[in-house]
Amino acid sequence: MQPRLQKAHDETQAAKAEAVRHTRLERVPISVGVGETIGHNRISAAVERFRTRLPQAEIELIVASASKLLAGLREGEFDVVVTAATVSEDLYRIDQLYDESYKVVVSKSHPLSGRNAISLSTLAETDMLDRPNCEMRDALHRACADQGHELYAAYRSNRVDWLVELARRGLGAVILPTTAIPADSGLVSILIDGPEISRTVSALRYRHQTTRPETNDLIREIARV
Repeated sequence: MQPRLQKAHDETQAAKAEAVRHTRLERVPISVGVGETIGHNRISAAVERFRTRLPQAEIELIVASASKLLAGLREGEFDVVVTAATVSEDLYRIDQLYDESYKVVVSKSHPLSGRNAISLSTLAETDMLDRPNCEMRDALHRACADQGHELYAAYRSNRVDWLVELARRGLGAVILPTTAIPADSGLVSILIDGPEISRTVSALRYRHQTTRPETNDLIREIARV
């Protein structure tokens, strides 16, 4: 019996190895560069839906500054870059994904947490948690200056997760795009009463690079409401 069992075992192992090779050939790797100021909520949900329809997709998400992402896109490191940066249409194919507004985020115990909206004058009297790498930071400071106000940053960080944790501890207020605000029972998000502050998030592809159909499908998924 041993020779027959050994033959059956060898055939089973060979079949498994062939199945693995076949699966690897069918895999669809997609490298996505994500701007460090882009919220993860919407993209994560889109990736989940996309892989439900295309299980063989392998999604790589690399978070970096806009300059590094654009350089990587031109060098072929990324299939697509998701960013709010302004770029030249001569170099990049631009697909607008969504528009989003900004809100003030504070802890539930913060004195401002019960308000429906917060004015710029109130923000000027509040300890702020500042994000120097935010695209809308200069626009916000200009809007405050136009009304004679100046925001005071008690803390600064280029990491959203750090600022959110500081806000959760009641150490100040942070202004975030809606897709970057976590679903957290200890936090409250509040509208800004004053000039509308919003941005457009886009998907960029290098014009000199061929785009696969799967990448186009992923872009459409992120753009879905």
